[in-house]
Amino acid sequence: MKIYSEQLENGSVEALLLIEPQEAARWDDASAAVNAAIAAYAGQKGLGMLLFPRVLDCDEQDDGAILLRFEAAVKPSVTLGQYKGLHTGVPRQDAERFAQSALDKAGENTAVEIPALLVERRLDVMRLQRRSDVLQSVAFNTLADVYAILRSLNDALEIPFAPERVWAMAMDAASRLSGGEEDKSVDALLGLLCERLYGEDYSDSDLRAVGHAVEERVLARNETDAETAAEELFALYLKTRSQTEEDWRAEYRSTAAELVRTELMLDAVAEEEKLSVDASELERRAAALGEPYGLSAEEVLEMTGEENLRFQLLRAKARSLIEQSAEP
Repeated sequence: MKIYSEQLENGSVEALLLIEPQEAARWDDASAAVNAAIAAYAGQKGLGMLLFPRVLDCDEQDDGAILLRFEAAVKPSVTLGQYKGLHTGVPRQDAERFAQSALDKAGENTAVEIPALLVERRLDVMRLQRRSDVLQSVAFNTLADVYAILRSLNDALEIPFAPERVWAMAMDAASRLSGGEEDKSVDALLGLLCERLYGEDYSDSDLRAVGHAVEERVLARNETDAETAAEELFALYLKTRSQTEEDWRAEYRSTAAELVRTELMLDAVAEEEKLSVDASELERRAAALGEPYGLSAEEVLEMTGEENLRFQLLRAKARSLIEQSAEP
């Protein structure tokens, strides 16, 4: 392996490596060769464990060599303070607050410099979680459909409404359609959209135009892949908050940093206490995760990664240790 360039700053590393043909040939595929090269680079440089490695560029050469550029966070050193027997100031009966107070106090006693890249990767995870929530939200799906239909119809008007007005119409119509008392039949939807765009004295041709726009939206929905639909809905979620993605990330950056601090603290506690997870525990947890979706434990482990699941279980054990030893 040849190192062409590297940059290490603020707890993260970016490097350009050449995996030579004989090294690449030792592995079944390029992905395995890349993972091995990143691990070898970390070992050679004495960086310990690299967290959230991300391949920025990977070019397989004609001679079998692989040119690899990647970035990753360097796992920081963690200095634990008191994490057992903490006084929470919260009654044990208030289980959720009691547990959170114990974790917060353990985190306050922990000294660690959090790499900026770890915070950004945690924000990426939070974005995926929020996007998933929005994708499953009936209210946001309704808003997306109504907004798309109204924009389509507005574009055909001789004198179209301003974009801000169309957005306000969509918000009002979607709110009414999502309400508990509102008629949600197709006729009610058509009438509501006609009223918003053409006024109460809308014509039969107006009604037909709305009906056609609704059909077009249904067709477009059916042809849209899940990834595109999720991104569309997340963009809409940001619009309801009058935020750009940069605004959203700025709002949640401190939350992400605290989550990272907690995870690093739990990892350090697990190491200090020599906690472990055996194969049977991994299998039981994977089976429990897969059961609602009809997936086997093996399929879950393949999807999540055995090490990722192991880290989750170790953190759960460390969390439990802190909580159980805490006092009100």
